[in-house]
Amino acid sequence: MPDQKIGVWHWFDFASLDSTNNYALSQASKLLRSQKNIYTAKTQTSGRGRRGRSWDSPLGNLYFSQLFFSSKSPTEMVYITAFSIVQTIKKITAKHSPQIKWPNDILINDRKIGGILIEKSQEGAYIVGVGINLVSSPNLNAIYPAASLHDFEVNVSRDDFLKLYLEAFEDNLLQNFDVIKNNFLANAYKLNQDITIGLGDKEISGQFIGIDEKGFLLLKQKENISVINTGEILFS
Repeated sequence: MPDQKIGVWHWFDFASLDSTNNYALSQASKLLRSQKNIYTAKTQTSGRGRRGRSWDSPLGNLYFSQLFFSSKSPTEMVYITAFSIVQTIKKITAKHSPQIKWPNDILINDRKIGGILIEKSQEGAYIVGVGINLVSSPNLNAIYPAASLHDFEVNVSRDDFLKLYLEAFEDNLLQNFDVIKNNFLANAYKLNQDITIGLGDKEISGQFIGIDEKGFLLLKQKENISVINTGEILFS
């Protein structure tokens, strides 16, 4: 597990971890405020996704967690991360247009190729967990079935993807909220279309018209506009 550098990031690469987010959390108390670490694993035995879901982690895909301090809000951090992934894919291929399915999934042609899990340590450090299906994907019976970049004839190594992503992420981290918001909206899935959002044990439908000054989703229902701060797009 050599400590390498990618720009300002200290990179720790493991053959296997239970979860890169779990490991990053375990290292947070040792982190200097000026330090930026990233932890990758070639496979995870207990990979985690949003809302307590498991994340299937076979060999060949990219799993990583960033550990660092930032004054950005959690919502901004999700959008910065998602847009950085979209930018990375666009740098690798011009054949496809990845989109951000609010709040934290990356889709190509309505199929999920990546996801994001943002957490914070007791010390206030961010743990930005990302999984990208580079070469394979789980066969799940889901509303948005999984796919890999390889399925779309896009071939890239995990190291190359990571390096391009970190370059984009560092640039996007410097932007103000208006730029972050506009970058998200320019790549948002189903913007200005009718959608249904799952809110725990209930659902709400309307037109996705944008996000507000806090980054919360705006859903138009007849003459009313609902502000949604958590949930996920189920279908349209």
